[in-house]
Amino acid sequence: PLLVAEIDDFVDQLDELLALAAGNNTCGSEEYHNVDSSDYSVLVGGCENDIYLGADYSAIGGGQNNWAYTDAKMVAINGGYHNIATGDWAAIGGGVKNKAYSNYATVLGGYLNKANAKFATVLGGSRNTVSGRYSTVMGMKTKVTGDYAAGLGFGGGTDCFVRGDHAFGVCANQFIISGSFGEFDLISELTSRRELSDIVDKVSDLEVENAELEKQVTDKIAALLQDSRVTNTLADSIKSLLSTL
Repeated sequence: PLLVAEIDDFVDQLDELLALAAGNNTCGSEEYHNVDSSDYSVLVGGCENDIYLGADYSAIGGGQNNWAYTDAKMVAINGGYHNIATGDWAAIGGGVKNKAYSNYATVLGGYLNKANAKFATVLGGSRNTVSGRYSTVMGMKTKVTGDYAAGLGFGGGTDCFVRGDHAFGVCANQFIISGSFGEFDLISELTSRRELSDIVDKVSDLEVENAELEKQVTDKIAALLQDSRVTNTLADSIKSLLSTL
């Protein structure tokens, strides 16, 4: 079966092929004018912007190759290039190749962002996807899949995933807090504490192992004493040596 990411990539490629099929052209020529096939809609400017049949009460402010798809009611696209809205009451502020695929979905701007669920919002950035209802994302290459969730991707281009409902995720290499005390890197501090905790756990495990070994040696000495195979003096010397280790 196809993964969601593979389906998204396929849809992106299809959209780009459709845009290329419109032809390389110059805005302003009569051949590549805007098209409004709906009722009660407004198409202000730009070129090759389309409000499709059934996308009634919609508006496109300008830009190029922006589309309000068939039956997507009350869509608003301010401008930009090749932005697509397919959901009712969906909105795109601008940017390039952004998609609002569900009802009440919003993309404020950026590049290759997708809002796939009801009331999903992309605040901006690049290659972000929201697939959870009432969820929000911003940054770069961040995917939010749960409902009522938020994701902030500042990891320098590495993929950032926020899974689960009612979740808040931040992907970053540093979290700097500045004040009169100077700068404080929260991530570095948490990492140091985690490393310290790991060291403490390892020391505790070694102490348990050492206690077990000491018990085994003590039991062995007791057995040897019982069999008269060692003297009391030698046994006391071995025990004294063990206590110093």
